[in-house]
Formats: sequence, C-alpha cells, structure tokens
Amino acid sequence: MNLWEEVVGKLEGLREGSRTLRVELSSGILEYDSLSDESEVLRTKLAGREGAWVGILRTDLSPPLAVRIEEAAEAGWELAREGRGGPEGGRG
Repeated sequence: MNLWEEVVGKLEGLREGSRTLRVELSSGILEYDSLSDESEVLRTKLAGREGAWVGILRTDLSPPLAVRIEEAAEAGWELAREGRGGPEGGRG
C-alpha cells in the first residue's frame, strides 16, 4: 500500500504464517511481516471481526496503519453494490 492509501472490504480472515500475517478482504489480500508494527495493529484491531466491513489506511504516523470497522454500514454497502444507494445514504 502507498502512503495515505486505504483498502476497504469485508474481512474474510486473518491468516498467520510462519513469517507473515495475511489479511484477506473481499477486495484483495494484504500481507505483512509477522513481526512488523503493521501486523501488531491488524492483530489487535481485527481479531474476531470476520464478516465486518473494514478500512485499512496506510499513514506516516505511529502506528503506521489506521483501522476502521464499519459493521453498521454493511447494509448500506450492500445496497450500493446493488445500485440502490450507499453507506452515506445516497442513491446510485
């Protein structure tokens, strides 16, 4: 991910490998070194949150990732995907 880039998707799983942490989202896969600051943030914020919509933002701050969990917006995002509005309440 580039600086100030955000990835948003439904969390499908966290997979811990011998050297990596893999974040599986409906929109793609992110992998980080298992000992990195990023992995620590992701483990802490995302453990047990499978099925929730999440946004992961790369920052130049410490910690280097900001994570938001949008469980309440799930219905809105599903409507947006169907072309019937979005999480902001707009019409598509």
